[in-house]
Amino acid sequence: MFSIRLLDKRSERKHELAMMDKNLEYDAARHKWQLQAVETQGKMVLDAAGMEVLVESIRAQGKPTGFVWVDAMSAAVRPLLTFLWVIVLYYSLVLGARF
Repeated sequence: MFSIRLLDKRSERKHELAMMDKNLEYDAARHKWQLQAVETQGKMVLDAAGMEVLVESIRAQGKPTGFVWVDAMSAAVRPLLTFLWVIVLYYSLVLGARF
């Protein structure tokens, strides 16, 4: 009888130890998943804030400053750069390649 009880307690302790190991593995996996969820949520918040700042900066660029020459210069920058890159530089490269 004594040896049966001893074997029973030994197997019960092994089982408890195995269950504790499984619980530790589960807790580690759950912690890792929660950490990834928090990181992803933080990235989403930062991305949303960045998009809001971008939208506000674009809106602010479109507002007139009150100085006519500054507004005219601001409005002319993009078309002048496009003209320079597309027309002048392209044709200078094409003509330069011919000669």
